[in-house]
Amino acid sequence: MEDNDELEANAAGAYVRGLAKKRRLTALNLGFFSIFFSIVAMVAAVVFRDVFFTSALCLLSIFLGYRLNQQSRLVYNARRGAKAEEVVSAHIKELLRDREGWHLFNNILLKDIGDVDHLLVGPKGIVIIETKSQQGTMMVSQGRIGFRQPMGIVWPKKDFVAQTRSLADALRALDLTVHPVLCFTRAEVKPMKLRGVYITDVAHLANELDRHEGKLDEAKVHEIIQKIRAIAQPQKSPSSSDNR
Repeated sequence: MEDNDELEANAAGAYVRGLAKKRRLTALNLGFFSIFFSIVAMVAAVVFRDVFFTSALCLLSIFLGYRLNQQSRLVYNARRGAKAEEVVSAHIKELLRDREGWHLFNNILLKDIGDVDHLLVGPKGIVIIETKSQQGTMMVSQGRIGFRQPMGIVWPKKDFVAQTRSLADALRALDLTVHPVLCFTRAEVKPMKLRGVYITDVAHLANELDRHEGKLDEAKVHEIIQKIRAIAQPQKSPSSSDNR
């Protein structure tokens, strides 16, 4: 594995960690204004004795507090997601110590395709890994992934399988051999193949590097890397409105 390439130097989870920082700044602003309007409401109640004005300020403060709670949850989710990507990247690097010819790209943005958490190019083609940090016992119903938790079953709004498969299909349109993998770092997962995507946990990630047939020579691997470089773009600045 070569480490001197600019793309290979991308830090896993960097985008999502930057997103967490932006969301935290938004949360701090919400907290400040929530407290500010609470104080103004108390002053208005004591000094001006204006019930309507005081009530309006109280409602505004309550609304900002509600938004603060939502934003704090988004901060937590982003930090959890960044940590999951870092864990998977570190595990992949350990696996590649015993597997020659593989190149790892983390946190890579591909033109007209999207953001890929981890992209590996090696003797068996391309393996893309999308990392998720949901908790619970994974279950599948009618092609959908859910998680059994103490308070019940949680069905994510996003279709993680479709998301991962669309990335793979976009790369396949460039005449590349792609193996899509969906990896959960905190859930209890029974490895399986669902709608063309291999689903696994960190402990079984090695199987997804070894299971596929094919043996590309070094020249072909280099050719694929050049194709990836050609469509790679600088990672965009995180937006606090990003819903990941």
